[in-house]
Amino acid sequence: MKKILMANRFLTTILAICLLLYCLPTADAKPLPQPMPPTGSCGPNAVYELKDGVLTVSGTGSIVMHVWPNGVSSLVIEDGITAISEGRAPASLAKVSIPDSVTYICASFFDGTKWLKDQTDEFVIVGDHILVGYNGPGGAVTIPDTVRSICGALFISSDITAITVGSSVEHIGASAFAGCSKLKTVSIANTVLDIEGMILANTPWMRAQAEDFVIVGDHVLIAYKGPGGVVEVPDGVRAIAGGYTFQYRQDNDIFHERIYVTEITIPATVIKIAADAIQGGYFVDGVEKTAPVIVHGESGSAAERFCRENEYATNAFRFVPFGQEEDSGSLFNFIRILKYSYNPFDDVPSGQWYCADVKNAYEFGLIKGKGDHSFDPGGAIKLNEAVTVATRVRDIYYDEGADFSAAGLWYQPYVDYALKNGIIAEPFEDWERPATRAEFASMLAAALPEKELEAIRTDVSFADVENHPACDAIMLLARAGVMQGKGEGCFDPDAPVKRSEAASMLARCVLPEQRLRFEG
Repeated sequence: MKKILMANRFLTTILAICLLLYCLPTADAKPLPQPMPPTGSCGPNAVYELKDGVLTVSGTGSIVMHVWPNGVSSLVIEDGITAISEGRAPASLAKVSIPDSVTYICASFFDGTKWLKDQTDEFVIVGDHILVGYNGPGGAVTIPDTVRSICGALFISSDITAITVGSSVEHIGASAFAGCSKLKTVSIANTVLDIEGMILANTPWMRAQAEDFVIVGDHVLIAYKGPGGVVEVPDGVRAIAGGYTFQYRQDNDIFHERIYVTEITIPATVIKIAADAIQGGYFVDGVEKTAPVIVHGESGSAAERFCRENEYATNAFRFVPFGQEEDSGSLFNFIRILKYSYNPFDDVPSGQWYCADVKNAYEFGLIKGKGDHSFDPGGAIKLNEAVTVATRVRDIYYDEGADFSAAGLWYQPYVDYALKNGIIAEPFEDWERPATRAEFASMLAAALPEKELEAIRTDVSFADVENHPACDAIMLLARAGVMQGKGEGCFDPDAPVKRSEAASMLARCVLPEQRLRFEG
């Protein structure tokens, strides 16, 4: 049986819409991508060269091959390349040479090529034992024990009835067996941990699973069939596969029935979570709910890394460590509510010492720009701005969600909150003047409890603050690595605070790993 090279049913609608939108004329329509030149780069550390129809790829690491030069009939990948992470080979490709150094090939890379059509072996294996094609009779299929990796979408929508994956296999690509309308029997060895998303979506086997959590291989959670809401992942699960595991049901059309997860507990046994495994935020009756999904897990675990490092996690998750469920005050309440995917400020060029701090403070919603793509890093932060950012720190830390809308002066609600919660003792006469370093230190020290400002330095002393009213606040922040002096044992408490400096202090407040451990 030749593998049918077609999109599976649950992707057909999505693909059709994408193609339709792509073909519609627009006022600013861009020309189609042009073929690549005969030589060039195809990865961070990889280059290619086309000569007499042979495309030779050399270098190291991963390569991406979306657009190809004209006239390619043969592909030679040299030793050192480790993965073909994205792309699709042209139909004209007739010869292939893949070294053992290649351990990963993206889904459907060779589909439709003359080379793959000409293969007569039942199992087509290349590189480091990667299964990229199947020419068998269908029915019950057993993956050979020479296979280490199964390419994504390999058996998609085929008529196989049973699949057996043995212990030699270490990786199963996304949608490998999805859409197989006759697939009722599945056996995956309990040693297989690296499993991508939707490998068995829209199959009779998936529909027959009665448990809320569908687990295969080495305790890999590949689908969730429960009611949503508050979810507790079973203890013992080692990995959570991607492909919208906690967003859509995989019984039928994967984009048909939505799951709404509002809170999820992930045990410490989980060591790997795919970036698109859990959908943050949710829609109800077409209305987007911006409240983040609450994720419970151990500090330092895969659950915390998922919430903090996931590129899809902006404004999506709030991590709550085990043991802090009843404590509303936590640095984990700070989530990145804005995406700094591009630099929104023309006056914050990359390479400046404060660039990363501005990015962090901006993404956490603590400080904004001045308008017209300006941040004004060298400008002084005014008292009304200082009390505003300190108020935001306290409000987010305690997860209060205070209403700061104003009918009069824009900063009045922040002043009222600051007075009520001890961030400031009394109103200032001139809110438009620059805030001093001492005043800003006092506000930040009052915004967070002392337990979040533990001393990491004991060698700090400033001769010019010993008798200053803000001495305690200054020393608290300095010893915690949030603020630093001006050199030669001076703090300069009455100097104005630059906006770049304010962004750095805010970032250090909410990200303890960035606090200063030596005097700069």
